[in-house]
Amino acid sequence: MTNEYVFPLGETGKSIVPSGYWIAAGFLAERVADAWLDSHASSTRRTAAQTAMARGTYPIPLKPIS
Repeated sequence: MTNEYVFPLGETGKSIVPSGYWIAAGFLAERVADAWLDSHASSTRRTAAQTAMARGTYPIPLKPIS
């Protein structure tokens, strides 16, 4: 296993190596969080643009969603 998965425990000289299940769970949790953040940001930009159009003002140019 590479050093990427070894986490030192401060100045104790000890470290932990998570199991494959922990690594997979962390990976999946990170992907879900990224998807939620992307969705939330997109929704927020869309709402701001719709509000600006309803007021008759021009929205600030938005960064394109990729």
